[in-house]
Amino acid sequence: MNAFKFRPSRWILIWLVLSLLGATGLLLAVPYLPATHVGGKVRVLFDHEDAGVYFQSAEWAVSDKVLYQNVFSEYPLPANVIFGVARKVGQAAEWFYVSHYLPQQLHNFSEFLGYMWAWMTLAWIAYLWIVWRVWQDWKHRIWFWLQPAALYFTFYRYDIYPAIACYLALWCIQEKKYAWGSLWLGGCLALKGYALFLLPAFGLFLQHQKGWKYASQMMGIALAPFVLSHIIIWLMAGTEGVVSPYQYHAVRGLNGETTFDALVYLWGLFSPQQQEALRVALDNSHWSRLFQILVLLGTIAMRPKTFEDLVNTFLVGVVGFISFNIFYSPQFVLWVIPIACFSQSKPVLWTTFTFGLATYFYFPLAFDSRYAGYPEVFPWSIILIAGLRIALMGMAVGNVMRVRRSGPQREPEG
Repeated sequence: MNAFKFRPSRWILIWLVLSLLGATGLLLAVPYLPATHVGGKVRVLFDHEDAGVYFQSAEWAVSDKVLYQNVFSEYPLPANVIFGVARKVGQAAEWFYVSHYLPQQLHNFSEFLGYMWAWMTLAWIAYLWIVWRVWQDWKHRIWFWLQPAALYFTFYRYDIYPAIACYLALWCIQEKKYAWGSLWLGGCLALKGYALFLLPAFGLFLQHQKGWKYASQMMGIALAPFVLSHIIIWLMAGTEGVVSPYQYHAVRGLNGETTFDALVYLWGLFSPQQQEALRVALDNSHWSRLFQILVLLGTIAMRPKTFEDLVNTFLVGVVGFISFNIFYSPQFVLWVIPIACFSQSKPVLWTTFTFGLATYFYFPLAFDSRYAGYPEVFPWSIILIAGLRIALMGMAVGNVMRVRRSGPQREPEG
């Protein structure tokens, strides 16, 4: 028994104490966190932009309006449930800020500040749990979760929740608790659609382990939360409510942060005159869909047979999806970390850790440096991030191919 391994009762007590301390500290600190911007322009510790969108999406929780009907949201239903809980909990902090804490001139911001407190407190509680879980399972891989990017996007993006669901799915699959693994993977899918790129590989893995009938049943479990959430949306807001988030994302284009943008920046080093022409040519969702379909077909062709195969195939699926998406967001790093935690490849582990560090350099530092007089740093950060993603995908493919060349593999039923 590891001397540092907490007993469940001891951990619950520590978790409760740290949650309470965090909630209290955040209650006092949130109104003053915007002052941490370097030079008033470069975010370091605080980011309200995405939380502001979540706040607006959660208006249904504090009014008579109906989500997806007269409250627009680009996010799936389970995510909006989380937003709504934070909006309701935040009302308690709003009362505290107005009655006891904020000066009169800040009272107009009290509702949003209360929401930020609730949002960050819920994220803190979730973060404590995943850190403890990873420490129990992997010890030194806890550093994935202690680096700046993991902390930053845990507090300011909701991607920590599908990340936790993905981690739990893989943990259950590793323990051969396939029904629970399917359910957690379904929760990840219901929160973020990228998990669709994981399902075919998971199904093939289960087919190899248990046969087609069992694999089909588990696929049904994995798809159930996603399908059920869409049925609920349809009952609430009709067909328009179901399709409106997809319509929003369907018209998005290059945002200056994608792999395609990295190619444009690199091309500009050699042919600046044709840089804009290349950007226009690549700013087409057809290219994105083509490469993402090829990635999906690649994960199917990999046909994972062992758990390590599955981890590598999941990495190819997720990293390939985000690498060839028509837009890129820095919080995607939280999609990669939970999968990489289960890798047995040191190059994958080190590259993922570097990817996390580079992500914080790219956003918020290099991103905001454009407004602080250093615009030339940002393109290089995008090139660096894109290169690390492609390298990570190549390593995962190489790991699978290396195992295949060593001979047939099949894990015991256990």
